[in-house]
Formats: sequence, C-alpha cells, structure tokens
Amino acid sequence: MYDPREVRFHIRKMAESQGASFVQEKAVGVDPSRHLLILQSGQTIEYDVVSFNTGSEVPVDVLTRQPQENIIAVKPVVNLLKAAR
Repeated sequence: MYDPREVRFHIRKMAESQGASFVQEKAVGVDPSRHLLILQSGQTIEYDVVSFNTGSEVPVDVLTRQPQENIIAVKPVVNLLKAAR
C-alpha cells in the first residue's frame, strides 16, 4: 500500500516544466468550433487538443434505504482514505 503522499504529483509543476500554462479555474463552457474554453471569470483559453476529467460520484443514497455507515463509495478517490481507516 502507498501512502497518499506517494501517489500524488504536483500538477502545476508538471505542466509548467513542459512549457504549458497552468490555470486553476472552473470551465463553464466549450466552443469546439472556435477551439475555446470559457472560464467562470469570462476569460477564454484557446486550445488545440483538450481532455476533461470531470470526476464522478456514486449516488449511494439510491443503493439502499438502510443506514449507509458501512457503505463507502470509492469515487471521488479521496473517499478511499476513509475506507483505509
């Protein structure tokens, strides 16, 4: 088993070391015909290729009507830390 610190990496450093710009902001729209990302601030970013990791959640409330103390969804991944306890 790995400690959480052993499986994390610094995204900003990784991007900038490869010549990319790092922008931490919420994307609220995409204009694929113009190759633009629209950010929450109103700023736009041009792209050549884009990939999205939108995350995911498991709706545990629909799995059972019983109390859910013994159910730990593994998404988002941070929940795995709860399962390890």
